[in-house]
Amino acid sequence: MGGHKPNLILTDQDLGMKSAIEMVFDSSAHRFCMWHIMKKLSEKVGALKSNDEFNSSFKSCVWSSETPDEFEETWNSIMIKFELQTNDWLSHMYEIRSMWIPAYFKNIFLGGILRTTSISESANSFYCNFLNSKIGLVEFWMRFESAIEAQRHKE
Repeated sequence: MGGHKPNLILTDQDLGMKSAIEMVFDSSAHRFCMWHIMKKLSEKVGALKSNDEFNSSFKSCVWSSETPDEFEETWNSIMIKFELQTNDWLSHMYEIRSMWIPAYFKNIFLGGILRTTSISESANSFYCNFLNSKIGLVEFWMRFESAIEAQRHKE
């Protein structure tokens, strides 16, 4: 990168990575990958994971809030409406909201690309359901074709 540090670094929530980035890339903004967080959401909200109203409200809160104040107001109303005030994971995610909620880093150049890692992460997750490192070439090709067909069917 021509001797320049990146403006923005996206990672999962690994604390070791967070510490290393702070030390090595001290002038870079570090934020958490939304794909990882949204993937964990369904594990952390129990029965609400299949509640369309909750999912729609939560995604709208995260992606559509224009300002931190708007995010916080919407977040609080969702926590009350769905009785999630005592959910430890969501409480923690609220505490670190400036690391993953787009409304908190609109001032960072390229901050809007936070979704782009979700494309590759989603693809990796999808293909891992079909592939592994121990299969031969012929089986790889057959599984790959099955994966492509499953994706086409889904779309």
